[in-house]
Amino acid sequence: AEAGEAHSVKILANVNLFSDAKLAVTNGAAGIGVYRSEFPFLTIAKPSIVKDIMRTFLADYRQLNQQSLPDWPLWANETWSMTGFHSAGMIVAAYTRGLRDWDAEAMYAALKATAMNNRNYQDQFRKYGFIPTGPSSEPGPRTGKQSVSRTLDYAYDYWCAGAFAQLLGKHQDAAYFYKLGQNYRNVFDPKTGFMRGKHLNGTWREPFNPRTEYWYDYTESDAWQATFNVRQDVQGLIKRYGSDQAFIAKLYALFTAASKVYNSPPDISGMVGQDAQGNEPSDHIPYLYTFAGAAWKTQYWVRQ
Repeated sequence: AEAGEAHSVKILANVNLFSDAKLAVTNGAAGIGVYRSEFPFLTIAKPSIVKDIMRTFLADYRQLNQQSLPDWPLWANETWSMTGFHSAGMIVAAYTRGLRDWDAEAMYAALKATAMNNRNYQDQFRKYGFIPTGPSSEPGPRTGKQSVSRTLDYAYDYWCAGAFAQLLGKHQDAAYFYKLGQNYRNVFDPKTGFMRGKHLNGTWREPFNPRTEYWYDYTESDAWQATFNVRQDVQGLIKRYGSDQAFIAKLYALFTAASKVYNSPPDISGMVGQDAQGNEPSDHIPYLYTFAGAAWKTQYWVRQ
């Protein structure tokens, strides 16, 4: 996790806002990276703190009354700066690992409310099946909608909401959310083999260079890195390329491409080709080889 993102500590029951349980204080709660790395590690190395994090999510939802689970809180203020509602993945991870000492029904109600709000272009994602490229209409320093990164992250988060619904026997909700989890397909351009910014009329945004960070479409990444952000349906992503071998070839092209990223923020770092292991969106990419039957290639690249 990045410095200051989510180094969790327990606090006493009567401190500050939260007064109904022993809770975990987090900055950047789910954020862009904690749900990918630190939280799965905590479920193994420190499972006792997981229930405190889950209870904190519920306390945040109830007491801050914003109809949303934490997005990216910083020092008790919600920033709404992330590209998804990544608490969804953390909730499913805790539940499936048997770390359930919290109110699952209340959590599902909070997650469903989060999934159904219209903040950060969620309404466009649900209505159109993707977020159209374009300038940002939200407050903040970003000039663009980060349409591709948001579409891909929302697809993952809605899939996680579907998984939680299914685990709780809410099959109609599960089917709806799982369908939204397939929306990543709507920003895949089969001609170029990349996830690309798309206009509402169905045309691709131009100009396009897969090694350029366009804020209209990408968040701390370019098309190379964003294209592999389909963690909920890796086999479906492989099918976009036609075969395991074609997918393996695309991964090889990523790891051997020139490392220069145009218009790059400093977050895009730790480059191995176009794989940016210094930043969260690339965390999982070397491990995708395993899904295509080439685990030894994962071993090779992670050792680089």
